[in-house]
Amino acid sequence: MLLAFMLFWLALPAMVFLVPGPLRKWLAAVPSLAVLLAAFTCSHMISSGERLLVAFPAMLFALKAGLLLGRYSAERCRECTGGFLIYLSVWPGFDAEPFTKRAPGMTLDAGRFIRGYVLMLAGLVGGTALAYWWHGIPAAARGVLALATIMMTVHLGYCDVLSSLMRWAGYPVTPLFDKPWCSS
Repeated sequence: MLLAFMLFWLALPAMVFLVPGPLRKWLAAVPSLAVLLAAFTCSHMISSGERLLVAFPAMLFALKAGLLLGRYSAERCRECTGGFLIYLSVWPGFDAEPFTKRAPGMTLDAGRFIRGYVLMLAGLVGGTALAYWWHGIPAAARGVLALATIMMTVHLGYCDVLSSLMRWAGYPVTPLFDKPWCSS
């Protein structure tokens, strides 16, 4: 199972960077369909937690590879190899356009970076404390606290850290989840 997952992980970038012209549009849905097919056929072989750990990143990776296959030519993908590899691996967003061009690095937004780093660490500490005292917490509060730690770690922390680092590296990305408390 792990070998198949690793081969899939290596095959997708190969498809993105090597598949020629008109074939790309036809193959754009293949990565997502392959993940769904694997999920249905292999679901009995692994536990639900393992399925979640494997299926979520695999589907995210597959959707993004399909987007690159459908939107950009193989030549364009090869021109932006570094940016698209970052987009496929660590960038959680779906907008690939900022990774098509790299400018000289912008100054690091220290305030956003430090705030994101502190919130990410606070979320990790909160998640660890939640796991440690899980059975002592009322059942009704567990889910809410778990969601709060995930949101703090990922949405308020990791996304600000990553956005700051990508802008510093020269990719003109917009901050992910910019002021999520204002969206209503």
